[in-house]
Amino acid sequence: MRTLKISLLVFILSNTLSAQEGWFWQNPLPQGNDLRKVCFADSIKGFAVGEFGTMLITEDAGDTWIIQQIGINSNLNDVSFYNMDIGMAVGEYGTVIKTTNGGKFWFNLSSTTTQHLRGIDFIDENIVMVVGNAGTILSTTNGGITWFSQASGTTYDLYDVCFTDINVGHVVGAGGRYLRTTNEGVTWSRILVGTTSILTSIHFVGTNLGIITGGTGTILRTVNGGLTWTWQGVPAINALYEVFLINVDLGIIAGWDNYSQDGIVLKTTNGGISWFFVSTGTESTVFQSVFLTDSNSVCVVGKNGLIIRSEDGGNGWIQETTGIRKDLNNISFSDEQHGTAVGNN
Repeated sequence: MRTLKISLLVFILSNTLSAQEGWFWQNPLPQGNDLRKVCFADSIKGFAVGEFGTMLITEDAGDTWIIQQIGINSNLNDVSFYNMDIGMAVGEYGTVIKTTNGGKFWFNLSSTTTQHLRGIDFIDENIVMVVGNAGTILSTTNGGITWFSQASGTTYDLYDVCFTDINVGHVVGAGGRYLRTTNEGVTWSRILVGTTSILTSIHFVGTNLGIITGGTGTILRTVNGGLTWTWQGVPAINALYEVFLINVDLGIIAGWDNYSQDGIVLKTTNGGISWFFVSTGTESTVFQSVFLTDSNSVCVVGKNGLIIRSEDGGNGWIQETTGIRKDLNNISFSDEQHGTAVGNN
């Protein structure tokens, strides 16, 4: 749920054997405001949110997008769906909106804060957790009718929230903050993880194995559900933007090396115990987002419209031809064949 400044740039990837195979430019149709997050409620219905209350909806796995009028002007930073009907989006100045009919209609919720909200995660259809600036953690137990501010114990901005079961949740943020709850977010405890670097991404497989990534080459690993973390970082790397674990063995990290000024991809085949550099055949770029649809299919996006794809678990890479030179910041797949990448305008 990392917040990224994303502008409208949408591509659709199709692996079917047809003349239309590849990536296709979908911008500036239908608009040009910056988009910051994209997600899918099911295999075909997706939503993208961004500046000035912008929301786009697709009902054909991203082939076409239309503007959804939701009646707000605040910038939206994240959107998440519990199922194909129930979803929420969060944004600046405490904005929280909700749909109960698959995005056909959205209504405002009173969040009780004016802080910028950055991330959201559903525990179930009624229990939802939101994080944001200045240590903000909000929770609801009735689907957003009422919200309660949780004591986070920090004033640092919080970037990502992830629940591994109904009780246990995890939050990461600036200043090396890692917070953990075991009671559905009623109370949070800070656990020292041995760094003060910004932590931008957290991903779990199951309830025990988790990886955190962040600044200064930070990679942290837990095998006990976040009780303790061990440093697995790689020296000389400035920023590791996103981690994705597809199973207990295979994981990929996308980032940027400040010294070489190159984008880097790291891979693990032993559940994050060790990581090694993967040659992608690209130079002078920044990789910002990674998504795995299975143990073989990997896609990484980055600066200047670069998209690279692997069909063998990250060993060999193919550079996709996009026809544009714009920054790509995030990627999401609705199934093994259809993906959406978004980036700077």
